[in-house]
Amino acid sequence: MPVGDVVHVSGCTLVDPTATVRSPGDWAAQFDICHEGIEEVLGVAGARLDDVIRRRKFTIAYAEQNRPYGEGPAWFKDSGLVSMGCWIDLLAEPVMLVEVDAVAIKGTGDGIEWPGPQGSEGMPPDRLGPA
Repeated sequence: MPVGDVVHVSGCTLVDPTATVRSPGDWAAQFDICHEGIEEVLGVAGARLDDVIRRRKFTIAYAEQNRPYGEGPAWFKDSGLVSMGCWIDLLAEPVMLVEVDAVAIKGTGDGIEWPGPQGSEGMPPDRLGPA
């Protein structure tokens, strides 16, 4: 859902238009399907993966993450996002192993100037010095 230049993509899962869960029991495939959904929704809203500033991943506690970290698609390789992963007890269907949501600001991937806190004169966070 876009709010000005901010796009909120909530709870991407693996249900197709017929309400069938795609890739049941396959964490890596489900993880990719979630990100494909995020990419599609962002595109409709005029944003892209490089514009994502926050991603949250919710994985079922018993799920076998059948792909080592760093392998597979690099969904956010060019963005400066904050990412959080949580272990949870369940999702809507027992064969669902992961759900992902994201927040993007249109244009962030193009290197728009970070507004920063008051008095920082728009400097990016890594150049602000000690707090």
